[in-house]
Amino acid sequence: MQALLGLVIILGCVFGGYLAMGGKMVVLWQPMEFVIIAGAAFGAMIVSNTTTVFKNAVGYFKATFSSTQISKNDYIELLTFLHKIMKIARTKGIITLEKDIENPFQSETFKRYKRVLKKKHAVIFVCDYLRLMMMGVDKAEPIYTAMDEELNVLKKEKHEAVNAIINVADALPAIGIVAAVLGVIKTMGAMSEPPAVLGKMIAAALVGTFLGVFLSYGFIGPIARKVGLIQHDEMIYYDCIKETLVAFASGTQPTIAIEMARKIIPDHERPTFLELESAVQNDM
Repeated sequence: MQALLGLVIILGCVFGGYLAMGGKMVVLWQPMEFVIIAGAAFGAMIVSNTTTVFKNAVGYFKATFSSTQISKNDYIELLTFLHKIMKIARTKGIITLEKDIENPFQSETFKRYKRVLKKKHAVIFVCDYLRLMMMGVDKAEPIYTAMDEELNVLKKEKHEAVNAIINVADALPAIGIVAAVLGVIKTMGAMSEPPAVLGKMIAAALVGTFLGVFLSYGFIGPIARKVGLIQHDEMIYYDCIKETLVAFASGTQPTIAIEMARKIIPDHERPTFLELESAVQNDM
């Protein structure tokens, strides 16, 4: 919603200011210029990225306009979920979680944590390391190393999607110039036309430059920045999981383990100690 509001403000200020100066919107209506610029940018994005990176970039592009930001309630439920798992593992033995780990999305234990289950990759991430513990890897160091390496790979994959969008933003002004040059070439081929006609053709050509710069700095660039922030929040979510499970593997009590994870949550989304304690008590 915030991203949509920002784009409405951008459109309102740019085109509202243009109209206030006495400009005519019909002059800016050059659909073929837009086709050249948008089509070339889209094609360049396809050429310069793998299918996976392209799909991830498109997915994040859509996520910019939906409420996917991780909230305080998401963190509370995650830490409550992890506390529940660790409590069971500590009191009944981790082997009792085997069925839950193998089928997490059908688990009776997990099903109450709906916010967590929506993040399928994170759930699988948790289950993978619980499985390692179940197999006998009960030292904190190898768990930490494996998690750290996996998260570095995940971060790199996510960053590639951001770079794909940034590259489009960087290319748009140049592609806009290409569209403008094509318009100038068309104008030069019609030099026999009267000045009034040539003026309209030159104006149409300049729209290409305008669109390229405007789409880059007014739309795609800000969206790329927002995607980067979304990814940053996602990685903090994974860091909470890592902090909790590594602490647990080192012998830390579940309550202390989730408190250690709570400390790395950004201040504006971090639940208080009492809020988390209340959620854990209500979950018992």
